[in-house]
Amino acid sequence: MQPRSRWSRVGWIAGLTLRLSTGWATPRQQDQTVTLRLSGKDESVLVGEFEVK
Repeated sequence: MQPRSRWSRVGWIAGLTLRLSTGWATPRQQDQTVTLRLSGKDESVLVGEFEVK
């Protein structure tokens, strides 16, 4: 069985959607969604860095 991916490609359009959560599974949970559209087939973007403690 081939692994499945959530990525779809239409021509050369590519995008990235991230959902970031803090305080996960607690009453203090906060979510943020970031969506980026890449403009070219060879483009790469540093979305960010995070530290888990």
